[in-house]
Amino acid sequence: MPVSYPGYRDPGVLVQASKFAAVALSLLQARLILPAMFERHSEAEFIGAMGDVVNVRRPSWIVGQEPLPMRKDRTAYPAGTVNSSGSAVGYIDSRVNEYTIPVKLDKDLYSAFKLTDEMLRLDIRSYAAQVLDPQTRAIAEKYESIVAAAMRALFQVYDYPEGAGATGTVAIGGDDLATATAKVRGVVLIMRKVLNDRNVDGAGRHLLVGSAVESLMLQDPNLIRADWAGDNAALRSAQVGRIYGFNVATSSSIGENEIYAWHPSALRLVSMAPATPEGVTYAASLGAHGLSLRLIRDYDYAWAMDRSLMNCYFGIGNIVDYATAAEQTAADETRLRQYRGVRATIDFDTPAAP
Repeated sequence: MPVSYPGYRDPGVLVQASKFAAVALSLLQARLILPAMFERHSEAEFIGAMGDVVNVRRPSWIVGQEPLPMRKDRTAYPAGTVNSSGSAVGYIDSRVNEYTIPVKLDKDLYSAFKLTDEMLRLDIRSYAAQVLDPQTRAIAEKYESIVAAAMRALFQVYDYPEGAGATGTVAIGGDDLATATAKVRGVVLIMRKVLNDRNVDGAGRHLLVGSAVESLMLQDPNLIRADWAGDNAALRSAQVGRIYGFNVATSSSIGENEIYAWHPSALRLVSMAPATPEGVTYAASLGAHGLSLRLIRDYDYAWAMDRSLMNCYFGIGNIVDYATAAEQTAADETRLRQYRGVRATIDFDTPAAP
């Protein structure tokens, strides 16, 4: 009969560790809402250290040239297609301007448990359910709050005169339901216009709303309450519907009166699983679906406790662009800005201006 008791480590311990790490990674994936709406990069067994910089590539933006004439005088090139000597030239070469954006791994997301012998023998019946699940929940909630803070700090307040002006705030206090929902729709339309004017890709855009805005939008008949393909159960449960080309979702990580609109490429989330230590026999480091995680379980003989540590190194890359083709051609990096995300605020208390 195989030996089995709480805390026992058999010769297949490394296989078990990788399985537990896979379970933890899948649990984390299932809990994420905000991070699931951005582009992510991950690596297992990262050989660097926290504080290191990972370079993320940003694709080139190449400006199209004026067309050359067909079946006509080939010397009659469009204005500007001449060399420094004033002689007509043929095709104008565009400059490949792909560059990398440094992402600093400045955060160590972790959850650590200590399990006494008594807990292991009397209380812990399922390591996955009673230890791994709470640990992944803790990391997921911290992950969400960090991403929400980055969105608030990096996304610009929209500044079109049709809506809130430079403050990005629309007052609806005292408005009836029809007027209030119409104003919220107007905010969404302006945010859509801002992204369109910035040539942000229209596919896959997201609209994230706080709980108070969500409650208002759910009373709006213009909201299409149709399911959209979420990456996980948590994201699917957070969905509200679709409106004006946006997938609408809600999150408790943002303020109840906030609205964010963006394309998934606005931020690049990078997570690296640290390498497993040589002195630990029960450890695994995995990366999948843009997430990485290291799981370590060992024994502290000084205190007669098992220890469970789950962690990853994490950083956020701000994807910046030039506002115009002329700025792109000039390649003045001081003019790079975050243009792929925008935010606004709904003021439920202040009466609207007459």
